[in-house]
Amino acid sequence: MLWLAIHFPRLPLEIFSIASSEPAVVLENNRVLLRNQAAQASGITPGTTLATAHSITPGLKHKHRAPVAELKKLTTLADTLYRFSSYVSLQPPDCILLEIGASLKLFGSSIQLGEQVVALCHELGHQVVVREAQTPWAAIALARSRQQALAQVSLADAGLELAGIKADVVERFANMGIYTLGPLLKMSAKSLGRRFGKPLLTYLAQLTGDLPDPRVATSPAATFSQALHLLDPIRDKDTLHQYAFSPMSKLTQALQHWLITHQLGCEALVWVFSSHQQECIEVPLRFTNGKQNSQELLKVSQLKLDQAQLPREVLTVALTAKRVQPWLGASQSLFKTLSPVTSNNSHLGAMVDELVARLGDQSVRGIQSQPQHRPEAAWTTVPAHQLLKTRPKAASARLTNNTPAQSGRRPLWLFDPPRCVSPAQLQILHGPERIVSHWWQGEAVCRDYYIARHQQGAQCWVYEDVSAQWYLHGYFG
Repeated sequence: MLWLAIHFPRLPLEIFSIASSEPAVVLENNRVLLRNQAAQASGITPGTTLATAHSITPGLKHKHRAPVAELKKLTTLADTLYRFSSYVSLQPPDCILLEIGASLKLFGSSIQLGEQVVALCHELGHQVVVREAQTPWAAIALARSRQQALAQVSLADAGLELAGIKADVVERFANMGIYTLGPLLKMSAKSLGRRFGKPLLTYLAQLTGDLPDPRVATSPAATFSQALHLLDPIRDKDTLHQYAFSPMSKLTQALQHWLITHQLGCEALVWVFSSHQQECIEVPLRFTNGKQNSQELLKVSQLKLDQAQLPREVLTVALTAKRVQPWLGASQSLFKTLSPVTSNNSHLGAMVDELVARLGDQSVRGIQSQPQHRPEAAWTTVPAHQLLKTRPKAASARLTNNTPAQSGRRPLWLFDPPRCVSPAQLQILHGPERIVSHWWQGEAVCRDYYIARHQQGAQCWVYEDVSAQWYLHGYFG
């Protein structure tokens, strides 16, 4: 087996959405654990107390480390990396392991696979270090220390604490003048076991492959739901989506990679914007066709967001995929050109999505035929999304369901209700066409329809009912 370890050295800082121009730090035990470039440029170093850091930079932003959020983010990243291997394992708090031996034929080589992993993590806004080795612990030690050989790995960076080895063991080795794994790998196992305990022996044996190191593989999440907690509140909508690493941009990118990994398209999603006062605003969104591309998701989300009333200060942005469907790529001909039907449907769907996002669902409606004989009941309005989804089926129905109400010419403009008209004003051109309906419900409708020309020159559709009263029902275009 060949293992690739992916180390996220700045994950405690990266889980917060922070403007790069503002000095910011993450604290552990009230001391600086990590700082961004702006804080580093101002002279703040790891280990500095919060009070000292504020004295150096009065406008410093800080957050306390959030282990639960880090683990959730690590799990989400593991789901995204599932595309590179079927065997993905977590090593909290900051490493992910991929068994890549079975993936080399697909990706060409471990170097090419590693480059794609790094590029994907960078795209998601994470700094990573990757290393490969024959055992999980060896890959983790090399990645955490950024070394190429185990003998050069510092004991402080080897991940001993992750294997359950107490911190004072490293201190005892330092007192003996041992700072790297090299000398330990040459020492007698019996003497090490007597002085430092069984956990160290187990770690070294698994490190070198003398003992098996079974790892629990994770399974990709069946649903997508992520949230970003902001270091500072956002007060204007543009900041939420306008920049490359804005909260909505990062979340739609994460959704895109999750959809690609699962070979799905998103049909419906919901944004949730929360403030420090626990005020939450939900912004739901639907799409005519399943979407994967983050730019398309973000574009329609932006239009919808313009119409929404958000909290005055947004501190958390969350995104959930509400409905997904299996992803079907566009059909292509031998010469790689989109079929006209697929291309037109795609463009029409995108236009409808944008109109609905900007104007609202009730403002964009489609007309759908109904299996009714009465002309005024033979159609209804439906949401445009629903109409586009049923277009092929509806077209088939129009070809096969030749009811009496569909057998003759029909005007584009119908009056509701029909208007009384004098037969003296009409010149009959065609007819009659009898329409009888609802006799089984005791509400019988019996009409003789004619195509006529009105005395004013318009071609119209008229009918005579059983009481010999004439009605004008519509005009032809």
